[in-house]
Amino acid sequence: MAARAVPSNSRGSVPATCADLAIAKLHEGGISVCFANPGTTEMWMVSALEKQRGIRSILGLQEAVCTGACDGYARMARQPALALLHLGPGLGNGLCNLHNARRAGSPVVVMVGDMATWHRAADPPLNQDIEALAGTVSGAVLTIPSAAAVPLVMQQALAATAPAATPAALTAPGAAEGSSSSSSSGASKNSSGKPVSCCPGSKVVTVVFPHDISWTPAKPEAAAAGTDLAPASSNIHAAGADGLAPALAAHLNVTGSQQQQQQQQQQRLADSPAACQFLKDCAAALRAAPRGKAALLLGCTALLEEGGALSTAGRIAASLGAALLCEPLPGRIERGQGLPHATRLPYFPQEAAAELAQYEVLLLLDMRRPVAAFGYKDGPSQLLKQGDDAIWELDAAWSLPEALQLLEAQLPGAAAVRPGVNCRGMFATPHRPALTSGVLTAAALCQAVAALQPAGTILVDESLTSGTAYWEASKGCPPFSHLCLTGGAIGSGPPMATGVAVAAPGRQVINLQADGSAMYTLQALWTQAREQLKVLTIICANNTYAILKVEAMRQRTPGTSSGMTSLSGPAIDWVTLATGMGVAAGRAETAEQLAALITQGLEQAGPFLIHAALK
Repeated sequence: MAARAVPSNSRGSVPATCADLAIAKLHEGGISVCFANPGTTEMWMVSALEKQRGIRSILGLQEAVCTGACDGYARMARQPALALLHLGPGLGNGLCNLHNARRAGSPVVVMVGDMATWHRAADPPLNQDIEALAGTVSGAVLTIPSAAAVPLVMQQALAATAPAATPAALTAPGAAEGSSSSSSSGASKNSSGKPVSCCPGSKVVTVVFPHDISWTPAKPEAAAAGTDLAPASSNIHAAGADGLAPALAAHLNVTGSQQQQQQQQQQRLADSPAACQFLKDCAAALRAAPRGKAALLLGCTALLEEGGALSTAGRIAASLGAALLCEPLPGRIERGQGLPHATRLPYFPQEAAAELAQYEVLLLLDMRRPVAAFGYKDGPSQLLKQGDDAIWELDAAWSLPEALQLLEAQLPGAAAVRPGVNCRGMFATPHRPALTSGVLTAAALCQAVAALQPAGTILVDESLTSGTAYWEASKGCPPFSHLCLTGGAIGSGPPMATGVAVAAPGRQVINLQADGSAMYTLQALWTQAREQLKVLTIICANNTYAILKVEAMRQRTPGTSSGMTSLSGPAIDWVTLATGMGVAAGRAETAEQLAALITQGLEQAGPFLIHAALK
């Protein structure tokens, strides 16, 4: 089956309906992909998508597939996709992966159809408080109040997904964390007058589109309207303020060229005396720490090679003899030979706190202060025990690559660090593990993937307990991108791999996937087959929720039933499930069979699934 083409024609240059107008404005703003699971209230939007040249519409059979695909797309494309969902229940089905997108900092525009404005008061069966649901994951919730407001609301939605146009957030030791306005929770009111809270920092933006407004004819003056529109009386809920958030309001009053000029001015850290002094003081603190007693903690944009951020951080750490640490489950990190090999913080809080306690000076780069994933009995909540005077923080509000370059310039010898020469082992050297034979264990699976994955692979990792050996096994592979389950809401892997493959069609996608989590969103396989996406899914079939067994053991819970952790009765047949959705598949019971199937899967033009029966 050939990949479905993007529509190549458009019926008429003037949008006929407000739905047409909305889609046209989103496309003008850079949206080129829509992952959709529509219903009755979205049919005018579906019509608009079919007519709009330049937007690829992709059907998902469950809303979490659409939202997870948007997350994966954004992590690789570094720009938002559109999710089209049906009313409150549809949004509710997709919230899990919007939560993951929020935690990964992924920009996503979510368009949710609503009841006709005059019908909502009748409380029809699917009526729900969409704004309240959306506020749990969104940085802004925008409800369209009238046909005239459509262009401005679309503009506002796109602006709210962009990096905030705010001064650099540079937190020096002694400053109280969370003191900035961006960390406060915002609240406003929805169309029924109820409070709506939004998530600070989230780049997920939800647009609520009433059914009757979608079919309303678009006025010519509205269709031609640009960025100079006066603010409409739309219901806008954004974290940090009633009405428009300050960063969002700033975006709405600049043209595209002005915005680029503004961002360029903001990114000149070298022209800021305060920023330069901050970085000079930070360098002095890092140099003063005894060797091995300083650590750089990397998150989000610090884990990417955009502007050389990750490599610069690696050179800084190598020159200082400092540790280079990253989040346990990073949203995206560039890895492999020639790149810094960061040590992941342990997942469980006691081990993570012990790791962090050995350092006297910490520099957090686009990473919030680490906390425990759960509150365990007698366990810590905050993982950093150092005083504020030992913690330096630099986020991505300013250009992180430039900030790191300026910091590097303050550290003698840092710029001279070369991978594999004088980097103190900080940068990975070329190495692949050997293939094993015989029993197919989780470790053997990880070695096989690392041994065979091609250069430029995008590894979507929801392997959970089965994939723990992969991090070390793959550190010397040819350069690749590694995406993890950042928000902890399982069922992200297959949808994320779908979106990643759409964003990067020239690269091999491998989804290293736990079997229990895969059952949450296995419908993504159908979309992969329909779109002929080059995704190799490897199901780590241990037939159990192994993480729950680990949790029960650590918490010493009495009488935990195996019935709540076993997936063996009946056993799940992933080959049958995959082929039933149009995806070719095979089963591996030995290490040799797995290697052969990986090789076969990598040769496919479309998707392929391997049921790896782990022992």
